[in-house]
Amino acid sequence: KNGQAIDIEHELHAQIGDIVHVATSAMPILSPDGKRTGYRGVDKNITERKFTEKVQEALRSISESALAAPDLNSLLSAVHAAVKTLMPADNFSFALYNDQTGLISFPYYVDERSTALPAQTPGLDPTAYVLRSGKPLLAPPEVHRQLERSGVLKGGPAGVDWLGVPLRSGGRIIGVMATQTYHEAIRLSERDRDTQPKSVM
Repeated sequence: KNGQAIDIEHELHAQIGDIVHVATSAMPILSPDGKRTGYRGVDKNITERKFTEKVQEALRSISESALAAPDLNSLLSAVHAAVKTLMPADNFSFALYNDQTGLISFPYYVDERSTALPAQTPGLDPTAYVLRSGKPLLAPPEVHRQLERSGVLKGGPAGVDWLGVPLRSGGRIIGVMATQTYHEAIRLSERDRDTQPKSVM
């Protein structure tokens, strides 16, 4: 009908590459004889709402996987898939620390430049840093270099951005979940750091 209002949601691509979700409510503009000549509307930025919905859906998917996954690898693969809906996570790993052997193992490791990592003693790499500090670490190249100069990390960054969060179970840190990027066009943000689930085991 000519006089009917419309409500639509759509995406806009910002100049910096981000996607902005917009809700538009519009009323038709009518000519004296009742014909629609256009619309007059109001746009509302609903990007944060959409992202919150995606986070809730990802957490729900992880919870369901935790109950239904037949084995650890299936669970970790499902978590990886859920995290990829929220942020760049093509290169993704789980590191678990065994306090009896003192070794970090990598039961799940997907990386475009290497196949697997052997079990190892904690060193001066970002994974060991998160394990020791118990705090998330977002390390773009400049942060990595700063930590290297302070002696906290050793060796330059393997890629562009590295992001790791400690995994907790029963109140103690049992490992680290991490993702990294290798291309300047794919970056990680503080929101990515704050979004990653902290307990999936």
